[in-house]
Amino acid sequence: MAKAKTKPKLIALTGATGFVGGHILKAAVKAGYPVRAITRRPQNPRPGVDWVPGDLKDRQALKTLLEDADVVIHCAGIVKARRHAHFHEINTQSLAHLLDMLQARRGGYGATQVMFISSLTARHPDISPYAMSKHNAEEILKSRGDDFPWTIIRPPAVYGPGDMEILKLFRVMKRGFAPVAGSIANSFSLIHGRDLAAAVLAAIGTKLAENKTLEPDDRHPGGYTVLDVAGIVGQKLGRAVKPVVIPGMLLHAAAFFNEIGAAVIGKAPIFARWKVREMAYPNWVSNQASHAAMPGWKPKIGLKEGLNETIDWYQANGHL
Repeated sequence: MAKAKTKPKLIALTGATGFVGGHILKAAVKAGYPVRAITRRPQNPRPGVDWVPGDLKDRQALKTLLEDADVVIHCAGIVKARRHAHFHEINTQSLAHLLDMLQARRGGYGATQVMFISSLTARHPDISPYAMSKHNAEEILKSRGDDFPWTIIRPPAVYGPGDMEILKLFRVMKRGFAPVAGSIANSFSLIHGRDLAAAVLAAIGTKLAENKTLEPDDRHPGGYTVLDVAGIVGQKLGRAVKPVVIPGMLLHAAAFFNEIGAAVIGKAPIFARWKVREMAYPNWVSNQASHAAMPGWKPKIGLKEGLNETIDWYQANGHL
């Protein structure tokens, strides 16, 4: 007698229109998962995706999003804000609200795993309001461990085609220097968006990832320094890129005036004093021991390949 095929798990996804969430959405559909994704803006029809109009404050939209979901992947969040309280509202409270909806209607929803895309900065919550908001969200999720199996994914810096955050750094490097906060010896991990999405999918449905905090990266031992990145980018752009340490007082002053300017025009600052503290921290290297909880996953994109691909995309789209 032929063995019955297992029905693919239904994924409920937030943040699907963002950079990281977009990679998760694409990878999930390619892997055969049906995906239901919430969106504030109208989206074009996409095979394998059921778009739910609404936001994370819309109870009816959340009810539709979560109905019969086997896995909930919460990727929605912000990396900059006009006020520090906005980080708490979007990065922390939105997860709490999502969990409240699951808890209240557990019998009807049947979610078997809740995955939260956090940040490596959550290790040190006092370093910035962003880090604190991610840390607090993690603690809320852990406190619900008796209600839902949970998995926390803490990516390091994520890059790849379509990422508009790292573009700012590449534009500066194109001029021949790479600004450094703190020390040139500061180390950090990196991961390409496609590799991160594959890591998230590898953690679905495995007991190894249940109630665990995972820190996927590209598995480069000890992470990288700005010298590694500057060397690859300089070679690709055909010019030397020299790392330059910017004095802390100057960085904080620049961030302060950027905050004032952003406040005047009513926008979130692209560079803030708390960001300087994150940038100057000496060690943002992932814990690779956690990779064992993602069976079968192995990053495929090395830094040189990934950065070259990203630069090609920027140039092809007129950004660099």
